[in-house]
Amino acid sequence: MSSKVDLPPHLAAAVQQETKGQRIIWIGQSNASRAFAMGLAIWLFAIPWTVFAVGWETATLYMFFGAPAQAAQSEGKFLMGIFSIVFPIFGLPFVLIGLGMLSTPFWSWHTARNTASVLTETNLISVSAYRRGTRTVASNAVSQFVSVTRTERADGSGDLSIMAGQERDSDGDLRDKAHTLVGIANVRDVEQRLRAAMANVAR
Repeated sequence: MSSKVDLPPHLAAAVQQETKGQRIIWIGQSNASRAFAMGLAIWLFAIPWTVFAVGWETATLYMFFGAPAQAAQSEGKFLMGIFSIVFPIFGLPFVLIGLGMLSTPFWSWHTARNTASVLTETNLISVSAYRRGTRTVASNAVSQFVSVTRTERADGSGDLSIMAGQERDSDGDLRDKAHTLVGIANVRDVEQRLRAAMANVAR
């Protein structure tokens, strides 16, 4: 990431609309390859999960299509019929969950490619825009930020974890409000820009 990043045209247009009238201090994107790599752990876990779920679903579908005919003359016809209906329905969500986990690194890559983070004098804005016209925007006031933690790699890239105080969850328990910029280039420079913005709004 840098302050002069080349955004896809549809994303650049969305950023321009969302930041109209604000002075941009920094703009960039997370590293899509790193976003993909971070999803590989879930992808590897999803392989045995999906194999088992598909195996279960195949067996239960065989029960649904084949077993009732075989059990037509048996005393367990009714019970077998119930199982042959319930088991495939029970297994279907697990197959869908497995497929969802298998797609995780690809969705992470796609999201990173279509998302920009923008730091203005008063806000840190995340803009996700896609070619079909869908857009998601999250804006967080710099004045709410309490601390910034930098994780830096040898090549100068890294992550920024930003604390923005605390909030209560649905159970009434306090939890930290955190925002993370992942896989950004020249992370030290981005941290300095963010800290300067925090200092300016605190005056």
